[in-house]
Amino acid sequence: MAIGTLVPATAAFAEDQRRIEYNIEGGDLGEALKAISRLSGKDIIFHSEAVLGKSATKLHGSYSADEAVRTLIQGTGLRAQFRKDVIIIRGRSEPSGDLADRPAVDGEILVTGSRIRGAPPTSPVTVARREEIEKQGASDLGSYIRLLPQNFNGGQNPNVAGGGAQGNNNNVSSSSTLNLRGLGPDATLTLLNGHRLAYDALAQGVDISSIPLAAVDRVEVVADGASALYGSDAVGGVANIILRPEFRGAEISARLATTTDGGGRQAQLSAVTGTTWSDGGFMLAADYTSSRRISAGQRSYTSLRSCPAGWCNSGYPR
Repeated sequence: MAIGTLVPATAAFAEDQRRIEYNIEGGDLGEALKAISRLSGKDIIFHSEAVLGKSATKLHGSYSADEAVRTLIQGTGLRAQFRKDVIIIRGRSEPSGDLADRPAVDGEILVTGSRIRGAPPTSPVTVARREEIEKQGASDLGSYIRLLPQNFNGGQNPNVAGGGAQGNNNNVSSSSTLNLRGLGPDATLTLLNGHRLAYDALAQGVDISSIPLAAVDRVEVVADGASALYGSDAVGGVANIILRPEFRGAEISARLATTTDGGGRQAQLSAVTGTTWSDGGFMLAADYTSSRRISAGQRSYTSLRSCPAGWCNSGYPR
């Protein structure tokens, strides 16, 4: 199983300092600043009271937007702050402590949104990071969701071969799907980085075990109905799988597991690599898992049933 992600590149905004021919006659300073903004295409912000009663000198010649503003406000007692996409005009007595001048606050900011303004969040969000999932002994996302109390463990997972009168629960692909509140995999919405995933061709569900755990940053689960926001496929709840952002380097991990009574041996190998650049990046992850069966004869509570009297030598499966 493998998954790859590509972060689309975003073009950086380049400040336009092209020179334009201006022919502005002297007059009201506010109107002159508006003319510069209109000709240069650059926003100029100022209070009408700051320029009230102030006159602008004539402006003839080729200037950039910044140079034109500096020329007009000379001797007016005003000062300008030049940004990449806007020019802010202030009076000498006006404070300059706007948000753009304040230092950025380091650290992660978690935003929980609602489409109803002023409404507090009513559905709790369960967040589990990859490190926490691994500490619980889960080797993949399918194993993790079976540890959630809100998830119905009788749904599709590799340990369930089939069921249901109409065969709707037949799990012919050994997939692992979310089934919050036991309403069925098609009633739980599964998202990847906030985007919907297509159902598989055999059942109305998303096999989350196909997403390598090594590529996951965290899993967010809303175990309450969210059909008002997402539609009828979110009656049982919503799960959002967030991949590792801006991953750089390479990681390889191996896992071996077995049982004390024999059988059920597992071997797992995971690898993830990626890099980033100034305006993009990529990540590639792969996971290989091999599991051996547990025969009925390897357990004391099923060994008698696995070999009825007189059948052991006739090839009856142990």
